[in-house]
Amino acid sequence: MHDPLADILGDDAYGTTRSFQVLDQLFSTGHHGPLAAACEVFLKRLTLLEMVLEEKGISVSEDELTAFLEQHHHEVDEETHKLAQLFFGKVASREGG
Repeated sequence: MHDPLADILGDDAYGTTRSFQVLDQLFSTGHHGPLAAACEVFLKRLTLLEMVLEEKGISVSEDELTAFLEQHHHEVDEETHKLAQLFFGKVASREGG
């Protein structure tokens, strides 16, 4: 399944964002079990958010997301970096991480 927003969000082809660097380091050194467990937690959070918004009848179009990203690109990168660090910490704190 193609995610058109991924083309916009992943516009840094050289992996120079700080969040990419944190995650690249994690995936190159981390063990599969803790990585899978941490990924599952974050995917569940995204799923939960999506389901709550859907249940409340709140929808955001791809155009709205794109416009927001264009206006708040720096803040989105900063928040993504914070989440990458949190993700790294969750993996590192698990046995075998």
